[in-house]
Amino acid sequence: MRYARIVLFVLALCLLTSFVMAADYEIRTTVLNDSILPNETAAFKFSISNFERQDLRFQIFTFDTHWVLLVNPPIVTVKAQSLEEFTVLVKPKTSVGYGTSGVTVTVKELGSGVLSQESLIIHLIDPNQQPGGYVPSIQFTPTYPASIDPRNPLLLTLNYRNRNALNITDLAVAITSPLFNRSYDTALGPLAEKSEEQAFDLDPYQRSGDYPLRIVLSSKNKTVNDFVGTLSIAPITDVQETRSGSSFLFRSATTLTLTNKGNTPTAYDARLPTSLLRMPFSSADPSAATAVIAGDRYYVWNLTLEPQQTVTLTRVENYRLLVVLILVAIAAAIAYFLLRSPLIAVKETIALKDEEEGVSSALKVRIFLKNRTGQQLTAVNVIDRIPSIATYKAQEHLGTVSPTKVVTTEKKGTMLKWELDVLEPYEERILSYSLASRLKIMGHMRLPAAKVLFATKAGREHVVYTKSTVYKEGR
Repeated sequence: MRYARIVLFVLALCLLTSFVMAADYEIRTTVLNDSILPNETAAFKFSISNFERQDLRFQIFTFDTHWVLLVNPPIVTVKAQSLEEFTVLVKPKTSVGYGTSGVTVTVKELGSGVLSQESLIIHLIDPNQQPGGYVPSIQFTPTYPASIDPRNPLLLTLNYRNRNALNITDLAVAITSPLFNRSYDTALGPLAEKSEEQAFDLDPYQRSGDYPLRIVLSSKNKTVNDFVGTLSIAPITDVQETRSGSSFLFRSATTLTLTNKGNTPTAYDARLPTSLLRMPFSSADPSAATAVIAGDRYYVWNLTLEPQQTVTLTRVENYRLLVVLILVAIAAAIAYFLLRSPLIAVKETIALKDEEEGVSSALKVRIFLKNRTGQQLTAVNVIDRIPSIATYKAQEHLGTVSPTKVVTTEKKGTMLKWELDVLEPYEERILSYSLASRLKIMGHMRLPAAKVLFATKAGREHVVYTKSTVYKEGR
């Protein structure tokens, strides 16, 4: 009996990968799971290579009534000159005894009716066998998210299934990864199934990418199961804005602070509003481009933020120079209106042509006076002087105000003086006189400025001068 078991074991090793070769197709089988409990299913992979130039159809079945054969689909079609792979499941009936058994599977090519047979070796485990005859056999499946957010705890679920009657009291679990490490002990009873959850806090700024995960189960210093997988950290994009501002004496500063709370480099466009009127008084640090977005103008920064990187952007609007210029203009205007003379005096000359010779020998001089305030001006005295090259000619026209004094000297010429008692608010006066030149005026003649003295209602005395006038022949 012992010899027979050895022969069957050797035969099983030889049939782990077997194949049947026909003239126009080839069948290969590979063991997926051949050691099962009575309530489990054995699995084998069938590979059929079609060397023909036409499609072939195969039916897979067994004549062994102790086993149930499961094939999906029941009819397998293999394309011309191609390979088709499928799984065949074999489930024992209650009549199958414990130990090693052989199952003959028939493969029928439906076109030609040719039958091929495959022998599958299956080990049926007795769940009631004494523990001393078992070695630890654990079906182990960990589950975890396909994409992991490092900001949240990672929940790792470990699913155990004891495949025999061995009571494992010293099951050591070692979980290793570049992201975390943990070891602990647990127990697994005979044919028991259980799940355990392990939670891990990750670095919230862990870079995105794939990281290896290894879970080793061991009992009595021997490895029972060794799982190797991959943890995929998802890229997290989370740029947070914080805006603050300050203002003092017509100068305002707006600060925009950007922080990348994610775990991957992130391209980010930051912007602060501005306008064409505000831009001459604005500046951006660091320098920024301007763009019109949805009809509004903005300072725009195109940035790439590394994880945990913080960038500070500042827009400054400084209106102090503008305010100073406005204040200076207002002060100048106020000073002008406060300091300007309340009386305007203008002197002009008009040439009188000689009809026979066509040159000027006489001039008419007019002095315009205007009180441009709402107050009365008193003691208005106008003094004008005629050069010695010319002589004064009195005028007797209606409405003409004649000088109250005319004084002539050889060196200083002729001095004229008008004495007016008062100039009413906004009143205008014109003083005029004529002068005759002793010589014909062929070039030009300068007339000195007239002097006007007056007093305001408050009793303050003022002096105003007209501009000196220059008469030029032909002007």
